[in-house]
Amino acid sequence: MSPIVAALVFLSALLHVSWNTLGKKGTPSAAFFFTASIASVLILFPLLLILGFDFSIYWKVWAYLAASGFFQSMYYTGLGGAYRT
Repeated sequence: MSPIVAALVFLSALLHVSWNTLGKKGTPSAAFFFTASIASVLILFPLLLILGFDFSIYWKVWAYLAASGFFQSMYYTGLGGAYRT
């Protein structure tokens, strides 16, 4: 595994642990987890620019990303509800 990939995996794990720990401490909601997810995107997006990511990917990929976002929002709603109980 390349050092860049290993660093991204480690950073991703660190972000997941952070927002789940914060989510368990307060009053968790879907909005909290959505905000945490957006924060991780904002943190990692500059890396895509630095590494020269090609954003002109096939249009079906964007459709899959949109569908994934919908299901991720359902997951956040369930996760927030599970942490509240």
